[in-house]
Amino acid sequence: MNGKKSTQTHGLFLFPEKQAFEKGYAPPDWEFVHKELQKKNITLKLLHTEYSEQSRLDKKIPYAYRTFAEKYGKYAKKYKATMPQRHKPGELLEVDWAGSTLTLNNRSGGNLFKVYVFIATFPYSQYSYVEGFLDMTSESWLTAHIHAFEYFQGIPEAIVPDNLKTGVTKAQGSEPKLNEAYRELADYYHTVIIPGRVRKPKDYSEVFIIPNI
Repeated sequence: MNGKKSTQTHGLFLFPEKQAFEKGYAPPDWEFVHKELQKKNITLKLLHTEYSEQSRLDKKIPYAYRTFAEKYGKYAKKYKATMPQRHKPGELLEVDWAGSTLTLNNRSGGNLFKVYVFIATFPYSQYSYVEGFLDMTSESWLTAHIHAFEYFQGIPEAIVPDNLKTGVTKAQGSEPKLNEAYRELADYYHTVIIPGRVRKPKDYSEVFIIPNI
């Protein structure tokens, strides 16, 4: 009995991927993931989304993003010394409202306020700016950008937001229409805005909150 238990434990340790596969998890193609990450505007978050969609079509269970990222990190260690950079410094600033919100407690009145989190990230360095707002209005969106520029002490060549209403008023095909105030902000700071296209996840932003497993 003890010998059988020991063998199973060793099996889990030596062959974790095999155990996951037996449970119905879809095994990612890490070589493909690694090669795709070397392309411009391709992120690990995007590749996980595509992997998850394909897994469900194959009637298999996809890894949660955190597990996916951890497993890829272990795979990519052998390429660490030679892995090319996918962006130039200061080229792109990816911006979005985080998917998760925070809560602010008003101790004097006992009221709880929802806090929406703005995140701006340079893909080259992963240097980020984060700020909380009590709403996701256009005014808050623009203010967040201005504060981010002040924090970074510089302006990116281009800003890449997701297709959200505070920045993009209409999106048809590959030509989204920018919010006028957002366009004016970009003109003032001598930068350009490149929104993610509808149903084109490869254009989407790299900023996100890592979900639980």
